[in-house]
This record gives sequence, C-alpha cells and structure tokens, in this order.
Amino acid sequence: MSVIIEYTQDPWQGNHDTHETRYFGRIWSQIGYDPDWLIADPFARNCPVGTHTNDLSPHTQAQSHIDGLEWLRLQPSSYFDCVILDPPFSDVANDRIYDHEKLHGEKSNIYTQATYFKSVMMEIFRILKPNGRCLRFGYTTSTLCKGLTMARIWVVNFYSPRQDVLVSLMIKNSTVLDDFLT
Repeated sequence: MSVIIEYTQDPWQGNHDTHETRYFGRIWSQIGYDPDWLIADPFARNCPVGTHTNDLSPHTQAQSHIDGLEWLRLQPSSYFDCVILDPPFSDVANDRIYDHEKLHGEKSNIYTQATYFKSVMMEIFRILKPNGRCLRFGYTTSTLCKGLTMARIWVVNFYSPRQDVLVSLMIKNSTVLDDFLT
C-alpha cells in the first residue's frame, strides 16, 4: 500500500485545542467520515467529535476522566470505526493542558513514556473494527503496531518557527486472526 503525503500550511492560531483549528476540519473531511461512526477519543479534552470520550482532567467536557490507557482497556474489542489520538505531545502542551494532573506519578506527556505509548497503540488496534481508522496527531508517524497500516500523512506547517505537526491516518488491517477462527 502506498502512503499519500500531503503538505498543508495553516497560520499559527495560538494554543488552541486541535479540534478548534482549521486544519482539523480539513483533514476530518478527507478521511471518509460517516456520521454513523462510533468514535473513541481517549485524550478528548473538549473535542465534541467523539461518541465515546475521555480525558485525564476532570475540568473538561469528556464523558470519563481517567488515565487514557486505562480507559482504552475498558472499551470493547473491534467496536469503534475511528479513534482520535491527540494527547499533549510536548511538555509545553502538557503543562498548559494538565497543569497539576499527573500520570502514574509523572507528567502526563505520553510521548515521553515509550512503553506506555506502545500499549496505547496496541489497545487502539484491539478496539478498532477491521478497516477502522486511527487519526493520530503528533511529531512522529510510527504506528508501533503491525496490524495498523499507514494510509496518509499530513504535514501541517504553521508559517512560524513552531514545529510542524504530523497527522497520520492509520487503517486497521481487514484480516485478523479472529477472522480465521470463526
């Protein structure tokens, strides 16, 4: 499968939550969204897109307020059409968003905890339906899971010295071991 890479520029809009940016809307419209989708968002903040939402901070509009990995582990297998993965991916964003909330006694920036992040990706694979999508925002495109195939990458440049954001669209492989066992 070939990967489509798209470069887009979006003037920096300050410290907005991702779903409030112009590029989020453009990307969301390009992933084949269906209004009937079940959408998991384990680090939702106040994003209204997910049908099932969680955020560590109790000061958000998310439905649940527990650790993202713990929340993912509570979700049913092969249930969701899409997962939005947009945790704070820098110490600055982590401090701005979570201030005093801690994850396992540490800062809640999961990208600095390799084993934690790999576990998050494995749980996302588990809860996605075959051909389900994971839309991931961050500074890396690694899937960390052989069952997820990279389909598209957007490089979002902000016309500033601020780092670009990489948005990855990963698709869960349509054939999984359970298909052969039933």
